[in-house]
Amino acid sequence: MTEQQRVVAAIDFGTHGTGFAWATLSETNRDPARRRVIFFDQWEQQPIAAAKNRSAVLLDRSDNRFVAWGFRAVQLMDGAPRDTTLALQTGFKMGLQRDRLAAPAIGGDAGLTLAEGATDPYRLAVLVLREVFTLARAQIVRGPYVEHDIRWCVTVPAIWDQYTRDIMYRAAVEAGLPDDRRRLLLVPEPAAAALYCAAKGDTVLSTPGTRFLVVDAGGGTLDITSYQVGAGGGLTELALPSGARAGSEYLNKAFMEEILVGRLGADFVDRMVHKDRPAIAAMMDSWERAKWAFGPGTTDPLVIQLSGSLYRELLRDRMARGATEEELNALDTEIVIGRDEVARLFDTVVDRTIAVVDSRLAELRRVSGKRGGEVAVLVGGFAESPYLRARLGAHLGAHGARLLVPEQPSVAVLAGAVHYAYDRSALRNWRSPLTYGVTAAQDFRPGVDPEHLKLPDADGRLLCNRRFDAFVTSEESVDNGRTVSRVYVPVLADTSVMSLELLTCPRPGVQYVDDQDVTVVANLRLDLTSCMHLPRAKREVEVTMEFGQSQILAAARNVHTGQVQDTEIAWTPTW
Repeated sequence: MTEQQRVVAAIDFGTHGTGFAWATLSETNRDPARRRVIFFDQWEQQPIAAAKNRSAVLLDRSDNRFVAWGFRAVQLMDGAPRDTTLALQTGFKMGLQRDRLAAPAIGGDAGLTLAEGATDPYRLAVLVLREVFTLARAQIVRGPYVEHDIRWCVTVPAIWDQYTRDIMYRAAVEAGLPDDRRRLLLVPEPAAAALYCAAKGDTVLSTPGTRFLVVDAGGGTLDITSYQVGAGGGLTELALPSGARAGSEYLNKAFMEEILVGRLGADFVDRMVHKDRPAIAAMMDSWERAKWAFGPGTTDPLVIQLSGSLYRELLRDRMARGATEEELNALDTEIVIGRDEVARLFDTVVDRTIAVVDSRLAELRRVSGKRGGEVAVLVGGFAESPYLRARLGAHLGAHGARLLVPEQPSVAVLAGAVHYAYDRSALRNWRSPLTYGVTAAQDFRPGVDPEHLKLPDADGRLLCNRRFDAFVTSEESVDNGRTVSRVYVPVLADTSVMSLELLTCPRPGVQYVDDQDVTVVANLRLDLTSCMHLPRAKREVEVTMEFGQSQILAAARNVHTGQVQDTEIAWTPTW
């Protein structure tokens, strides 16, 4: 822990909402159960006090200029005239890790539904992060602190690959956060939530031996991790994280596509999204309020009123399509959605959630060798849904596990990220999703290694060229912050610059660089000219990789001179 840092701050950048919180490093805050986490809940034009602002950006399409963000952006858009050049974007976080199967959604380009296909989600993320960072920094340095006193942490979905996590890191740096891997941390959202739950939740989550899932049901993603509580209270990850695109924003998308489009027609709704956006926005707001009240005991239908302007446009549309007078008279000024129809909408997301939970519970049981008595901790914004709680709780109970919903589940990730920034050792280890290593020339194994990879070194020793030298293997349990170092020497006597490739593979047991699914993610080049006077065997290069919960760092050192070369790993997308 760096002595100069006296404050830890976290930014939870979510699909629906974004917020920040912080805590001071002090003796009174050492115990996570007593640690005081400070939340900001006074956002401009917020309807009610909340720990998160809306992840919304308002742009002027005439010059692509940033106008506003958050609740203020939504209100300005709702009050804009019909011929406005303003454009609202929401849900764009999901566009950072592309889904090639995702179809463009009606309303996605108007800030009414998920904008998975946003033109520039990276820029939109930077804009939000910049606004949040600027406000957070201003709040913290009002006291006896300066900017360098702060260690930051930004949350990322567990289902994101290293490539997309690195995009988030770069977006945070462009937004103004420090470009320092020791002062700017990333943490998977359910891992952060696990720390919050262990500190503030049911006592079972701090009982050694307890096995539990964290089910983070947010706006855009469902993320699930599994842990066992250690003897000292630290958490050990039992299985690889998993999840799906199954957050509450997909429920809004289903409402748009199955109810509004189903009742009014795709062409009409798509036209009205741009011609009379406030009318469609009002219907989406009605749905938003209703979905949080909907539970298993709900019996009344949901009634959503059409505005006068929308009803008039609907009449014109039906007349243009040749509707009869009887059909026109039958047009209603409201949309009535029966209880069972609302339940079917919920089930489009809840069924996926339960399926992934089942898969992770089975994997937890396989890895631990035990069955029964597990706890599933439900957190995230969608955890506030009575319907989700009821269905998931009943399902788990029927399979020998129980559901636990902690106090304030919607801020679990944000608060947990503060705990992680305070003490990363609370997460003892994690499961590596990939095999990581470097290209190396190692002793040739007759009858095992391919003949075409045989390479004599300067002393005539037979080597196997392009061997995959693994540092950690996929699904291996890796201590958080573990470092692995290997020493290599040049193969040829006249090599003055040594090149090494950093490699990944989704499988364990990989042998060669040219094997299937091996990816080169970075290159290291070290200048050996200063030690060319030494015997070749003394021109050693030490390669070190550090494996953190969300960030993997690499460096190489000329053993003779001590010269260190850090490298930025150019991660490759898995989508």
